[in-house]
Amino acid sequence: MLVRSYARPPTTLTMAVPYRNAQSPAGFAVHRPKFMGWQGPGTADYQLLGDAFFRGVESHEAAAPVWAQHNDESI
Repeated sequence: MLVRSYARPPTTLTMAVPYRNAQSPAGFAVHRPKFMGWQGPGTADYQLLGDAFFRGVESHEAAAPVWAQHNDESI
C-alpha cells in the first residue's frame, strides 16, 4: 500500500498489511501493518502512523469487527 501526502513537503509511506489466507488450515487472519518505506522530511514516527492506521480501522463499520475477530499479532 502506498500512502502519499501532497502537503509541503510531499511525503510517501509504503506499508503492507500481512494476512493469512482463508484457505489456510488455521483460517483467515490479519496481522499488524509493516511500515517499509518513508520518503519525507525527518524520521517517520511509526507509533503515530500505526495509531492513525488503527483509528481508521476502528472507524470503518464493516472492517472493525472483521479485524477484531481475525487479529493475529503473532508476526
